[in-house]
Amino acid sequence: SKNLIALAKDLDSLADDRFWLATNPEKKGDITWHGLQPGKPDWTPESHCIAFSLASGSDDQELLVLFNASKNKQEFNLPKVSETGSWYRIIDTSKASPNDFLSPEKAEPMSSEKVFLESKSTLVLIKSSHCQGQ
Repeated sequence: SKNLIALAKDLDSLADDRFWLATNPEKKGDITWHGLQPGKPDWTPESHCIAFSLASGSDDQELLVLFNASKNKQEFNLPKVSETGSWYRIIDTSKASPNDFLSPEKAEPMSSEKVFLESKSTLVLIKSSHCQGQ
């Protein structure tokens, strides 16, 4: 959609034309995989939830994408942000249009370090200086 293309152009991490380096125990990379807990992806066949965070070259922007392919609502613990930062909801496929997609300027701050993700849905959060309140 037009909104998604505009978002991709606005996010430095999606505009890069290089391969993303994964985080490892020695160094934080561009992409970090998560499960229901930050930094702990569950790659087993029984798991139906996965998430990843994607950092930009600058420290002012990070994208967090959570997927719940299970039949049940799932609780995700969000990765920590700085004391002055917050995660902001920009996409939630469980919500009806037009509330399913918000521009970074109208993004809603997350009020908790945990989020419940509805069955068969995707949530995209952003930590960015482009969001309200930052």
